[in-house]
Amino acid sequence: MAKYGGLWIDPTCYITELPKLKDENFITIKHNLFNTWHVSRGRWSGFFIGCSKNNPAICLIRDILLNNALDTCSLMAYLFIDSAMSVAYDNLPNFKNEVDKLKISNVGVFKMEKQLDELYNENYSIPEKINKLSYKTKHSVLRSD
Repeated sequence: MAKYGGLWIDPTCYITELPKLKDENFITIKHNLFNTWHVSRGRWSGFFIGCSKNNPAICLIRDILLNNALDTCSLMAYLFIDSAMSVAYDNLPNFKNEVDKLKISNVGVFKMEKQLDELYNENYSIPEKINKLSYKTKHSVLRSD
């Protein structure tokens, strides 16, 4: 992404429509959830990131992740990318401005995961255009017969 730009979409996302990538330097899901305790404070989602090529923030994030991987031969923590993004947010004023100007979107991004154990009916609608699921959750199989 740092060299060519593009999208990172976690494989556990269920997407019905991608946002249009025009001349944006940075896009993400800014859901504003968990804003009192999570490192991202709902300002970005590490599972869905888009950027232009040679984006300085993404280059910094890449360098932080690579240096950590070279030093430890592993990813320090699952949410380490959010911590690296926080470093970019706190130290690169242009990136902070890009993140701050993003509109809140996909506020129901985690709803679909919770609905997977509900009995399907014809009134069901997919909560968002981009939905985050998890491979860690075991779901029951419900039957209507």
